[in-house]
This record gives sequence, C-alpha cells and structure tokens, in this order.
Amino acid sequence: MLQEERVARKEFALFYICNTSFFGKIHSHSHFSRTI
Repeated sequence: MLQEERVARKEFALFYICNTSFFGKIHSHSHFSRTI
C-alpha cells in the first residue's frame, strides 16, 4: 500500500509539472489570449 501511494504521488507530480509548464506557456503569450 505504501508503494501504491508513492506511485500515485509520482504521477500527480508529473501531472502537476505538465500543467504548470502548460499554463506557463499560456501566461507568456497573454497578449495572444487577449485577442481571442
């Protein structure tokens, strides 16, 4: 059970990193999102 929790945390960390980098790209192109 401890190992499953560790894997879940790893997947969540990867998901969080992907989301932050994705939103970071959108934020860097904020002037583009304003035109939409």
